[in-house]
Amino acid sequence: MASLIMSQCLSSSMLLMLIASDGLPHQEPMPLENSSNMLLMLLALVQRSGAVLARQWLAPYLPLLTTWTEVLIGLKGILAIRAFAELCTIMQLDDESRQFNGGRAPPQHGGRAPPQHGGRAQDGARTGRPCAEYASIAADYASTWQLYAFNATGQPPHYSMSFNVDEYQDSWSLKYNLLWQRLLRLDGPFDYDAIAALETAYYLEQANEFGTPLDPRHQYTKADWLSWVAAMSPDEARWHALFSPIFEVLNTTSSRAPFTDLYDTISGELAINGAFIARPVVGALFAKLLL
Repeated sequence: MASLIMSQCLSSSMLLMLIASDGLPHQEPMPLENSSNMLLMLLALVQRSGAVLARQWLAPYLPLLTTWTEVLIGLKGILAIRAFAELCTIMQLDDESRQFNGGRAPPQHGGRAPPQHGGRAQDGARTGRPCAEYASIAADYASTWQLYAFNATGQPPHYSMSFNVDEYQDSWSLKYNLLWQRLLRLDGPFDYDAIAALETAYYLEQANEFGTPLDPRHQYTKADWLSWVAAMSPDEARWHALFSPIFEVLNTTSSRAPFTDLYDTISGELAINGAFIARPVVGALFAKLLL
């Protein structure tokens, strides 16, 4: 186990080095999704490797992670901001105030942000914030979302995909990233038990033969994210009800393509021919085993 953790730390360090040096091929920019995912995964790794080992390999990249988090404050990446607050506390570069020391991020370790957010993010990376401030920001964002996104008149009540948008008055969506609050054993920023119970009950009401769509705009779903929300179920019966359609589509589809993580919940066929097949994201099927 120790050697596995060390190899994961080294792999993460190499990836961060490539990102910081701009050594990766340029693709579609997804700062909210990708920056958030990296912070969540890094916290999971740090929790399992321990603070002593984490300080050895992660510390040089904290200016870069701070930059990402400052960008996410503008993009409302709520759970990832909370995850960074936890990383900040674990690393404790300044034991007195638990905040990052001042000074510009060393050029070799990045500290860059997407151009549209550069000024604000660079300022955050340069000055730093106390760890608790990041947690407070995430909590404020979460409470605002829980207040305005809650649809008390829904059948059953649930949280909307969007609010204050006329064409989506009764919207909904799979809130799959919420699972990471439980996986990372965080005490916030969301009311996990209440939200997970409401949301998973609503997903069953929206389910088709082969599962619940991502949101009302399309009939397709993602097998990985459906697995995540199934793992959020408060009991085994609900987990089986949400998860079993994935087995059913694999067992009955006429498609001969490898396992697809994007399929139509009515027909059971690939949503996009030749795409989203045989991808490592299907490891999400094992999400429940992490609880």
